[in-house]
Amino acid sequence: MKKRFISMLTILAMVLTLLPTAAYAQEMPGDNAVCACTVLCDGEHVNAACPVCAADNADLSLCVGTAKAPVDEQVQAVQSQIDALPTAAAVRAMTNAEQEEVYEALQAAYEAYEALSEEQKDKISGVEIFERLFAVLGGMIDLLDEQTVGAFTITGNTAYSYSDGVLTIKDGADITISMKDGATKPTSDRIVVAEGATATITLDGVKITAPGYVQGNPSQLIAKALILSVGPISP
Repeated sequence: MKKRFISMLTILAMVLTLLPTAAYAQEMPGDNAVCACTVLCDGEHVNAACPVCAADNADLSLCVGTAKAPVDEQVQAVQSQIDALPTAAAVRAMTNAEQEEVYEALQAAYEAYEALSEEQKDKISGVEIFERLFAVLGGMIDLLDEQTVGAFTITGNTAYSYSDGVLTIKDGADITISMKDGATKPTSDRIVVAEGATATITLDGVKITAPGYVQGNPSQLIAKALILSVGPISP
């Protein structure tokens, strides 16, 4: 009886001795396990699908992944500016005020891009938008600056020309015409709307004198393509 009891204790001890070993064997990766990581695992990031790194008590020094490159905040900021720019088609449908806002954002994004190193520029995508938008905006707006031609001061887009005392308004014009400071009134300069042109013209302190033209109705400029003389504003 005593021998049987001792034998049972011996067997129980052997079983208890084997239990931790079996548990530890389950926690460790198998001998043939291969790390599947592409990004290096660290204390904050562990690839849960990797048989090596995701094992309990895994040795992360066995990870074969590559360390993530540090985030370049300057590159990130410039990329965000570029991504926020509208398409060329969208710009064409905008008002002058909206186009001017886009131009300011475009200039800011381009200047920020040019401030990057060549290595940083290689990380930026979508830079072709610069050329497209500069081309579109360069032909559509007059960047907030007033232009003086003959006796007139003009703000708006550049759909007009001036030669030999004649201001010709072209199709698509969206401009405001005022008298240049110091201009002789009345002036011999004339305004011509090109035949078939559709334009938006705002007269600021300008009086039009022409047969059949009603003061205060600039839409007749669009309808008749008249050659007009310009005089001072009525008192």
